[in-house]
Amino acid sequence: EEEAEGQKTELYAKINKLPERWQEVLKYRFLQEEPLGLKEVAEIMGISDKRVHQIQKDAIKRLQEIM
Repeated sequence: EEEAEGQKTELYAKINKLPERWQEVLKYRFLQEEPLGLKEVAEIMGISDKRVHQIQKDAIKRLQEIM
């Protein structure tokens, strides 16, 4: 359990190094108690759902590179 908490802390630290918009998308999509769908995030951020998907994909790729 401690190891899982350490990994979670490390993940949050890495996310906080990403551009703010990328952070927002990841937080809305994955880090809330009730994650939002692409369309919901798009409405909140005032961008298309395709753009949300692209940002999400880029953010995850960057996280994989720096982990």
